[in-house]
Order: sequence, then structure tokens, then C-alpha cells
Amino acid sequence: MNPDLDEKQRRALQYWYVDGAFEFGMGGLCLLLALYFYALAKFEDTWLGGMLSALLVLVVVGGGMGINRLVMRLKERVTFPRTGYVAYKRTRGAKRLARLVIIGLIAGLVSALLTLLLVRLSSNVMVSIANAAPRPISWMPGLTGLMFAVVVTILGLRTSIPRFYLVAALSLVTGAALMFAGLDMNMGLAAFYMALAAGLLVTGVFVLRHYLGSTTPPAEAGNESL
Repeated sequence: MNPDLDEKQRRALQYWYVDGAFEFGMGGLCLLLALYFYALAKFEDTWLGGMLSALLVLVVVGGGMGINRLVMRLKERVTFPRTGYVAYKRTRGAKRLARLVIIGLIAGLVSALLTLLLVRLSSNVMVSIANAAPRPISWMPGLTGLMFAVVVTILGLRTSIPRFYLVAALSLVTGAALMFAGLDMNMGLAAFYMALAAGLLVTGVFVLRHYLGSTTPPAEAGNESL
């Protein structure tokens, strides 16, 4: 493939993360998940808890769609008027379909393996450290932190944006620390998503401030062209 084309595609991809919208979107979704797992922990073993357990997919999908609309609104009001809309030409036809099928098969296989692993490890395991009293290890925050870190690291490799590696490190360290916090599964996940949401939103604020400071508002750009 033409290296110049690869570089243009990378720069077009980087443009979508230049304003902190990704951090705001993911931070909002993590905050929603934190509230969901906190409510699940508080109402565990009740009819409301059972209802909440069945709504996880709806919370993720519905919340993700709603937050995505807010992110696009931010881009339409702030980003596109300042620096325009940038995108690269995507693969079309049979090649794109084949790529989507392969990605779908890989994602399905990985999801099945992760589900099997989570089912086996989701129950708390008791361990003894030296002569100390046994403490429960909650595997779910650690595994969730690891999976999120892998996804964000791949995104960092694709975009060559260093801050994604910091987010991946935050996810990994937070998940590992919460494994030994003595929390049950739902409270551990609530604490993990809350910490990750805070980190993402703070990062988004700094990225947005830098973007606003390094670009020209639409009104000023119009005056400069006169």
C-alpha cells in the first residue's frame, strides 16, 4: 500500500480524536456503567436488582447511542466549524464485506472465550498472604481493566496518539488495584468505571482546552479572510 496514503488515513483518523470528544463519550459511558453497577450492588437479591441485571445490554447500547449523539453535537458545534470535516475514503465492495466478516468472526470468537473465562473466574477466590487473614480477590475489575486496556492500546497503535497509552495504563492499574480492595463484583466494577470515567473526563477537558487554544473560532476566521 502507498505509504503516503497510509499517512493521510492516519492523520484523518487522528483528527477524530483531536478535540477530546472520544474521552467525553467514553467517560460518559463509563459513568453510566458505574451508576448501573452501583445500583445493582445496592439492590442485589431484590426484584429491582433482578430487573437491572436483565437491562445491561439496553444500558450499554442505549447509553452508547445517546452519548454518541451528544459527542456528534459537540463536534458539529465546536470542531467542524473550526477545522472542518475530515475523513478518508473507506474500502468498498467485496473487500470491505470480507473484512467485516473476518472482524465479526474474530470478535465472536474472542467474546466467546472471554465469556467462558469470566464465568469461571467471576466468583470470588479466597487466598492467604503469609500469616494474614484470607482476603477475597475479585477478578472482574482486573479482567475488565485488562480488556479495556487492550482495546485502548490498539487504538493508540492505530492512531499514534500517546495519551491513549496513559488511559490504558490507568485502566490496567485501577483494575489490578480493585482486585484486592475487598469489594464484591458489582461494587468493584462500579468503582472501576467511576475511576475510569473521572480519568477520561479530566483528560477530555485538557485535550479540549488545548484544541480550543490552538484553533481559530469561526467568527475570527471569517474576519481574517476579509
